Amino acid sequence: MAIELTSPRHVRITRCAMYSPGLELRAQSAEEQARLKNEGVDLLPFTQRIEIYESIFENTISASLVLLEDVGLVEYVPIVGAEVVSIAFKVEDETGEDREYKQVFRVIKVHDMTYPKQGFRLYTIELATPEFVQSVSTRISRMFNNTTPALAVKTILKDYMGAEFVANGLEPTSGTYTVTIPNYTPLQAINYFTMLAQTWKSPRESNFLFFQTLNGFYFKSIYQLILEGKALKAGQLYTPDGKRKLELKTFNVDPGAVTDKKVEDEVVRNTMMRIHQDQSFDVMLDIAGGMLRSRMTHFDFLARRVAGDPVYKTDVDSEYTKSFGQTTHLADHPVYPRNFEQSVSKNTRIFTFPSNAWSSKSAYIKSIEPQQEQTLYQSIVLRNRQLREIQHLQTLIDTPGHPDIQAGTVIDVQYPSSPGLQQSNAPQTAPVHQEPTPYYSGLHLVGGIRHILSIRSSGAYEYRMHMRVIRDSLNAPLVGFKS
Repeated sequence: MAIELTSPRHVRITRCAMYSPGLELRAQSAEEQARLKNEGVDLLPFTQRIEIYESIFENTISASLVLLEDVGLVEYVPIVGAEVVSIAFKVEDETGEDREYKQVFRVIKVHDMTYPKQGFRLYTIELATPEFVQSVSTRISRMFNNTTPALAVKTILKDYMGAEFVANGLEPTSGTYTVTIPNYTPLQAINYFTMLAQTWKSPRESNFLFFQTLNGFYFKSIYQLILEGKALKAGQLYTPDGKRKLELKTFNVDPGAVTDKKVEDEVVRNTMMRIHQDQSFDVMLDIAGGMLRSRMTHFDFLARRVAGDPVYKTDVDSEYTKSFGQTTHLADHPVYPRNFEQSVSKNTRIFTFPSNAWSSKSAYIKSIEPQQEQTLYQSIVLRNRQLREIQHLQTLIDTPGHPDIQAGTVIDVQYPSSPGLQQSNAPQTAPVHQEPTPYYSGLHLVGGIRHILSIRSSGAYEYRMHMRVIRDSLNAPLVGFKS
């Protein structure tokens, strides 16, 4: 059954129920006991708002429920943190078919309780995924012997958190490592292997992310996410069945269009109702964080050596201008002028990491057991730089709900321009066609999404999305500095 599409967008919540151990014991009849045990407590009549948040920089998704009720659920259930909430909703996709999303959450907090009128309570329930709760409650102490980071992450996710990746959600990595995990939580261990991971294809890039969306878990590099976005722009990606070509979403600013027309109009559906450029740059944070310039230093405990050996290049000055072309970006030009980093000392940020650059070459060590050279130095500085770069330009946009967009998707954002950038000879009173801004407009990576399902009228909910889109490069070159 198709969902009525109006501005901003309608969504049908098919389930919002809470389950609690022993809840059925409060029922007065056997029939009521069976219903509570199988169906739980229906929260939908009391639900004012559901928010689900996903981000490529967060390992798991989270959610919150705003309830307005007069039955005292907090004390009747009672809600004490042992409860599970099941949420499911349907929304029509581009093909006109209903797409359903289902997710189970654990209740972790109840807060902001008020009493707006006699007998009613208004409060917020914070939710986390079972995998997150399982991770906090578990520790890993084991060795991963000669294992790729991708295989290690897959093993931890399955064996310690009881979950698996979605189809094509696990990207292969290069290199093998022998690592002992010292009493880490599963997510801490996964994040450690994420830091070690390098892309399979050359040149190696070390910008992997482990995150969850409404579709499931992903272990992918920024490199791969950008390549998929560029393939999407070129019309080279298809649905899994190969029947439909996927298209790059382009978003423009036109709030009036959303209020005048229905959302089945694709142009209107891809309209930003509100746009807020949160950050265009933060030069002080980029300097202190080592994005512009930094130095790598080896520390070999067994050999009692720290840096300074030119043979192994263990004391390397890493500069933004020189490294920009070594990694993949959404656009072609750096966000800072060429040679701008020359005003920054290489010692502003020093990365010191464990190494066996000297001890692995020792004849004594080789006679005992062959040692694998530690290669963390090949990834740590570039990874730090790219994680800073990708958050250089940050924008928050408010749009109608898009079920086919998730964290990690690449979209095209067209920023509104200004008359002063149009270079037009027409009088100021004449209407001027405004082209997109030359620097900022273009491909953006969706860093995070807040799915908002809020009540509009009795039993009717609207679906909106607040997306944080990020960008690591510019479409036009900046004037550089002399070296």
